[in-house]
Amino acid sequence: MSDKDLVLQRCKNIGGWMYDEELLWLNKTANECSLVVEIGVWQGKSTTALALGLPQNGRLFCIDSWQGSDDELHAAHSIMQTTEGQKSVFLNAMDNLFEFIVMGKVVPICMKSIEACHLFQDTFVDDIDFVFIDGSHDYLNVKQDIATWFPMTHSNSIIAGHDYGSFEGVTKAVNEEFGGKVKRGPGSIWYVDRSELPS
Repeated sequence: MSDKDLVLQRCKNIGGWMYDEELLWLNKTANECSLVVEIGVWQGKSTTALALGLPQNGRLFCIDSWQGSDDELHAAHSIMQTTEGQKSVFLNAMDNLFEFIVMGKVVPICMKSIEACHLFQDTFVDDIDFVFIDGSHDYLNVKQDIATWFPMTHSNSIIAGHDYGSFEGVTKAVNEEFGGKVKRGPGSIWYVDRSELPS
């Protein structure tokens, strides 16, 4: 089985909203990263693709409140309206990521993004190679996630996210922050190479 086939096979039965091409892009982007932060985990589909791509000594901090996004509680995240639903999604994520957690490759953080960032400020400033933003999709939260995590990256980092062109808030926030430096990955992935941004 090829590496690509392995990624898709491992991700196939995990709940989430990612196309195969997007999962493979995440997997490839993680290949040379020592430290990755993912905001928005759900049941661990994209997290699995990232973890499988990390080098042996790489680590992935995956951050999610597992309470659902306010703007999606009556749509895609409706299961999160109850404590039982939240617990179900969280336990599914932990089950799907168990192998990587035991290995020390994946570290789940059950917090809101802005709160979790404070855990990194004394330890990982300028160390994060790749930030993938796929939490709340409303304009203010996306702006806040970018503003919160961008300073934690270094000059050669990749800042990326999901649902560009699919959610108006995501598209507007990303365009305001990065303008013409925004690149398109497969599907609705956006990304920015920090080395190409003004210092």
